[in-house]
Amino acid sequence: KEYWAVEDGENFDINALKRLKVSVVTPDRYSAWPMLGKVRDNLVCLYTVADQHSATEAGIYMKSSTTNGLSWTARKEVFTDKTGVKGITGTGNDSEGNLLLWYRDGSPGAWQTTHELYKTDGYSIVLVSKPDFPLRGSHIGNIISVDGKLFAFYNTYGNTRSWGLLKSSDDGVTWEQIPIEEDVIKAECPVEIDAVYL
Repeated sequence: KEYWAVEDGENFDINALKRLKVSVVTPDRYSAWPMLGKVRDNLVCLYTVADQHSATEAGIYMKSSTTNGLSWTARKEVFTDKTGVKGITGTGNDSEGNLLLWYRDGSPGAWQTTHELYKTDGYSIVLVSKPDFPLRGSHIGNIISVDGKLFAFYNTYGNTRSWGLLKSSDDGVTWEQIPIEEDVIKAECPVEIDAVYL
């Protein structure tokens, strides 16, 4: 698998596009769920390498680029605990330009599943917060910044489904969970919601 980065979505030629790629392939492993983000003027790619799609053993790796995607650093394993189901579900940026990432620990739908928020400067990863949300077992999507506040949509996967908004006024240190709908039947509950600020 190769994932492409495009610098100019209006005008590009395919040959230039072919030079802008980051490979996340690991032979004989399940390589998936790449998240491409920006740390100030540099690109960062986070991805999962697992034993299978419904992983029982998975590692999360990071590559960085200071050349707009023309070249990438060697992969670096950033989360080394390989037990259980883990993965990155959303990214964004804080007010200083660091890349924020939601790290889910646990199976989607399990009540004990938690999310931790980390930030990276492209080299090291630091824990920002580990919120204890009342509604858990969920997916948290990409983070958007609006007027100095951070927002992300969430949904839960359990028997009692809900969805709504998460809000932070302190760069992700604390979060408020704002349900929009609760007790939603499975067929009517939106999942893995994303957003963009216009």
